[in-house]
Amino acid sequence: MVFKQENRKIPIQDNINVDNTTIEVSSDCGSDERVVIVYKNISTAGQTIWLAWNAPAQASKGIELTPGAVWSESKDANYTPLGYPIQAIGSAVSATLSRFERREPRV
Repeated sequence: MVFKQENRKIPIQDNINVDNTTIEVSSDCGSDERVVIVYKNISTAGQTIWLAWNAPAQASKGIELTPGAVWSESKDANYTPLGYPIQAIGSAVSATLSRFERREPRV
């Protein structure tokens, strides 16, 4: 499922099934900017998930999330998350990525 935020006051929060082929988990921000983004690997069978920006995800490259691991970026921490599309790939089928993302109009 690709990120689609119709009402910017309500953040997107969902779980995404990731397998061993690269998928887009968040689209390009366009005229908006990401304010906060949090990814957590909630897989229950030991699958690892890798994230990549603006390129196909590859196993063993990019941000590595082992089961239970969390990765986040936040404008509140004086770091504006990148607006590029985000891709993910898992070490095996049935990996699960939990996502929380909020965007706002670019100022």
